[in-house]
Amino acid sequence: MAQFAFLGAGNLACAPQVLATLASCRFERELEITLYDSDAERLDLTDRLARAIFSFAQAEHVVRSFDDLEEALGHAKFVWIGWGSHCIDHYAARCLNLEPSPIRGMERITESSFDVWPSVATSVEVDHTQSCEMLELDLERLLDRETRSVMRWSKAEIPHNAPTMAWPEEPVVPTAERLPHQVLRWILADDPLDRLVATYEDSPLRRWLTESGL
Repeated sequence: MAQFAFLGAGNLACAPQVLATLASCRFERELEITLYDSDAERLDLTDRLARAIFSFAQAEHVVRSFDDLEEALGHAKFVWIGWGSHCIDHYAARCLNLEPSPIRGMERITESSFDVWPSVATSVEVDHTQSCEMLELDLERLLDRETRSVMRWSKAEIPHNAPTMAWPEEPVVPTAERLPHQVLRWILADDPLDRLVATYEDSPLRRWLTESGL
């Protein structure tokens, strides 16, 4: 079984595109996809989207989600890093035993039985530079470049020494506040998934995986 780890899977600016690409991929070996994010609600949302997309595309990928970075990496040979500052800061907050809290004045998004926070609805009292340093140190310990193929989305800040991919260039909708709503519409089948999957069927991510031997 081939293993693909998606770190920062709760980043909705890139998660739908990555999952849509994987949905159209067929490999000789069964593919296990591990999703990681330090925010449990965002991770749950992406997990639901992954299962919806793979079911639609009849892709028999195995999906597992983790809120522990080391468990998520496991023995994954292929690692895609797409986290944003939100995931990085929440990671540091957990390491420092700080609890993120909702920003006052923000309303919770509710649709059907799913509740999610928009991208600006939580904050943590932690220095972002310190957060990046903490996560980069842990990654250096966990990422063995000799046994893993690693690719970082160009908009993800760390690790600095990883190769980068300037794809996806834009989120699936133009404003960050609309991203959770759009993802929920796909999960609930209010919007069809065929266009999403077809749009990202042939992408730089797919070509990288093929060239890397998946």
